[in-house]
Amino acid sequence: MLKGAFVVMDTTDILIIQELKDGRKSFKKIAQTLGLAEGTVRSRVKKLRSSGQLNITGLVDPEALPDHSIVMIGINVKDMDLV
Repeated sequence: MLKGAFVVMDTTDILIIQELKDGRKSFKKIAQTLGLAEGTVRSRVKKLRSSGQLNITGLVDPEALPDHSIVMIGINVKDMDLV
């Protein structure tokens, strides 16, 4: 399948994606939860990833890292300063 080729998602694909929100959950556990074969879950995830419709990433909580802070910065500028 070509990257970017559109794949029509059905209810099963959406349910699998919802289960993937728990990044620790295995394909086997997702399959058991949804009453599917593990191979079905694996192939559907592969299809969605290959099409570019699903990307799996990890998120880091910056507050959990030592010596890191979250800051918010605001800047006021005049319109002419943007030219």
